[in-house]
Amino acid sequence: MMNNLTEKEKMLSGELYDAGDAALVEERQRSKDLCFRNNQILPSKMKERKGIIKTLFGKTEKMFLIEQPFYCDYGYNIEIGEQTTHHKPNQMARIAHFGIQGRKFFLKIIPIYFF
Repeated sequence: MMNNLTEKEKMLSGELYDAGDAALVEERQRSKDLCFRNNQILPSKMKERKGIIKTLFGKTEKMFLIEQPFYCDYGYNIEIGEQTTHHKPNQMARIAHFGIQGRKFFLKIIPIYFF
């Protein structure tokens, strides 16, 4: 039987996939560009930083704080709840859907890898 899934669909469903697929490479590059922009903004420019994170993540609530620097592979599969705080440095690598529910506070260096 033929598997007609895209490489992204395979990735999100936990199947083996080609990370060099042009669409996935383009999505990772978009995420890297947004992370770079976020990491270059002055820390006091909270509104601009939140706007970039909202563009990058799949879902955010109103009150959250993601400290700089922040890195992730795709971003659209990350959801954070109300009053989530991530302190630096931050890296989230998640192939499938990833969510952090409200009132979470991460202080130490915590690379979060879920595959």
